[in-house]
Amino acid sequence: MPVNTPPDDAAPALAAKLTQQSQGFMGTLFDLAQRGVLEVREEKGWWKSKKYILELTNSATPLSAHEQGLLSAIFKPGETTVDMSQVPTRLASKHKAFDEPLEQEMIDRGWLDLDRKRQRRNLSVIGFVLLLSTMGLFLLGILGAGAGSAANDSQTLLWAAVIGIAAGGFVISLALMIYSVTFSPLTPEGEAEAARWKSFAKYLRQASKDQPSTLSADTFERYLALAAAFGMGGAWAKHFQRVGGAPLPIWFHALPGSHGDFDGFVAVMSASDATGGGAAGASGGGASGAG
Repeated sequence: MPVNTPPDDAAPALAAKLTQQSQGFMGTLFDLAQRGVLEVREEKGWWKSKKYILELTNSATPLSAHEQGLLSAIFKPGETTVDMSQVPTRLASKHKAFDEPLEQEMIDRGWLDLDRKRQRRNLSVIGFVLLLSTMGLFLLGILGAGAGSAANDSQTLLWAAVIGIAAGGFVISLALMIYSVTFSPLTPEGEAEAARWKSFAKYLRQASKDQPSTLSADTFERYLALAAAFGMGGAWAKHFQRVGGAPLPIWFHALPGSHGDFDGFVAVMSASDATGGGAAGASGGGASGAG
């Protein structure tokens, strides 16, 4: 049965890392906004479109190492604003500033096993090298068999054996690569923690679909950063838009004259889901990102 409260005080990025989600950095940004470090402004774009500006408003707030790294990756020196659409690109070039301290926090909490991480990387490398080798061997066998057949050469059977060996090696290489993906770098404690967070994420996902709503208005912003970290920011915002009763966060500034329209905020949260998915290769996600 899904748990309806967070397992502990882990930051949104840590929860995302444990549950293999790639939107941890978006959860971090919204968490920082709730703590007064950032604000989001809605502005007019081209052809009646809208854009959303992330603004650094308070750099004096104590931050964790991965939070500091994320801000340094997104904001250039002396810069205090950035278009949110540029966040994935900027993070892609400096993702280690965010990833490495986040990984260290997982190690410090006893959730990540570096030996298992190395083992998984080795499995992945061996599988990939074997895959390339068997593909080359298979091609060589095809060419050799064709040449032998044309010359009525008795070595045709030998080339057929080469093709068979290559096919077998190909299957083994795929099995190794699949196994490397499922091989968790987490410690037993990390696995247990991940299971608890996955249960809570399942609760948030189900609660955002419930009709009528089982959530109170104060739950909206309390779990907003975590919902974004789990890749369901858009669904979370749309749910409260449907049921009503939840005010816009004070850190979100809608366009003047929009009367605090919730649509703009829903657009930001929905974009965060797409942005996080697009940046998965940059910043990593979940246990896979830790490895």
